[in-house]
Amino acid sequence: MAKIFDFNREDAEGQIIHHWHAEKQIHHKAGSVGSGHIVEDEAYLRAVVEALHGPYEILIVGPGHAKWQLHAHLKLQDPEIARHVMAVVDADHPSDAQLVELARKYFSGIDRMTPQIITPKQ
Repeated sequence: MAKIFDFNREDAEGQIIHHWHAEKQIHHKAGSVGSGHIVEDEAYLRAVVEALHGPYEILIVGPGHAKWQLHAHLKLQDPEIARHVMAVVDADHPSDAQLVELARKYFSGIDRMTPQIITPKQ
């Protein structure tokens, strides 16, 4: 499941993108061939990417390897959105409130380091 939040200092609005195979969590068996990581379904990743259209800055947060698969998918399939990814951050199953607070703190720090005046292109 992917949770996507649009937020400002006062408000946050979220949406959930469910993976249709989420009820069948697969665990890697010891001794089998491969990295042990399950590759995310391309259709699911496309659904997540579609929900990301519009945000200016993106922070990808979560446990496990899926966040890195999403980031790699973005870089290959939608580089325009990928350039808006500010960071990929590990977090162990945060609540919605914890996710929003983490993102607010992260972007507050980024805002202090980023020039706030945008000059028009000539």
